Amino acid sequence: MKHPSYSMCWLHLVVYILSQNGRLIPIIAYKKTKYSALGRSPSRVKGSSSGPLKILSLPMMIMFLEGRNPKSTREKTDKSNGGDNASYYANRHAEARREYQNRYNQLQRLTRRKLSKSDLQALRKRKSDELDGVIPAFENQICRRSAGLDPERTDNMEAAEGKLADELNSLKWGIAEQQSQLRHIYAEDEWIETYIRELCIMRDIAVGGARTWIEVNCDLKGTRKWKEEVHRRRRTVAIYHQEIDLYRQGPEIPLLALRLNELISAGFCVNKTVFRRLYRF
Repeated sequence: MKHPSYSMCWLHLVVYILSQNGRLIPIIAYKKTKYSALGRSPSRVKGSSSGPLKILSLPMMIMFLEGRNPKSTREKTDKSNGGDNASYYANRHAEARREYQNRYNQLQRLTRRKLSKSDLQALRKRKSDELDGVIPAFENQICRRSAGLDPERTDNMEAAEGKLADELNSLKWGIAEQQSQLRHIYAEDEWIETYIRELCIMRDIAVGGARTWIEVNCDLKGTRKWKEEVHRRRRTVAIYHQEIDLYRQGPEIPLLALRLNELISAGFCVNKTVFRRLYRF
């Protein structure tokens, strides 16, 4: 004669006890054994069945009545989420460790240049704010970050760049005002595209003028006058380039760059490595 299953024995016992107590709610319970033998026959059960009575939840009751083992299903779910509990939490810990290491690398390996302690702290603070979402991340490779004001910038360059910045502001607000009056024709931010097209024309003219001047005055190469003039023209082209690059990323980005001391027109340094790669002078 085949023995009834271990789970059915417990089912009869629990229903009988609950019936004697006058409860009409069908509750299924079981006791944990040494080998978690829920659903197995008595001939395969080893160890004691002593222990606290375990009440199954409603979904597990349904699974139990359908002949499925809630415990094995739970183990299968754990494995689908990364294995048993030990390996699941180990995977979570490893993932958290990788995230921490990535953040650490981004904050510690910011630059190959040697910086002062204050500049390095400011650069790390800015990168931390970007990672935390306090400020938006944006590209500004033409400006050398945390390098301070340009020591090669002369008073004449400062005056010329201030005048250029005023001209660009007048051009920008003139285009914006004109298109706002014709907003039934233009989209809300279409003035930015018009402004960028004008900037590209002005930048190309400045690049052509700089290359022509360098070719004509090649006999002055290496002199102080030649170096100052090339640097002045380089900064002018970089101002156009930066204005185009920042406005392509959004109308609020130039104000953010100004607050972070990364505007070349405000006197900060040009990244000469990036500039030479782009414009070849």
